[in-house]
Amino acid sequence: MTVTSADGRVRVEDPLTPAQLRRLVKDRPPISAAVRTRILARDGYACRYCGSDGPFQIDHVVPVALGGATTMGNLVTACVTCNQRKGATVWAPKPLS
Repeated sequence: MTVTSADGRVRVEDPLTPAQLRRLVKDRPPISAAVRTRILARDGYACRYCGSDGPFQIDHVVPVALGGATTMGNLVTACVTCNQRKGATVWAPKPLS
């Protein structure tokens, strides 16, 4: 898997096995509706990667598959297109205005 850091450096890592991915998803706490609402409001109801106005998903900047946490600082609003293209890589979100 290709990992692109926020400063633009690219590195290649071995992909996680299906068993490792299942464990990550099973152990990951769900994102509550209240947290989702706060993230959407914080991000101005716009995708933090391209600026589009939806439909939205909540995205982990550093993916769970790469050790990212489910915290407000690691979650952003992403349109479906950006979130699917991003996959298990790290993209730097646009700064909040």
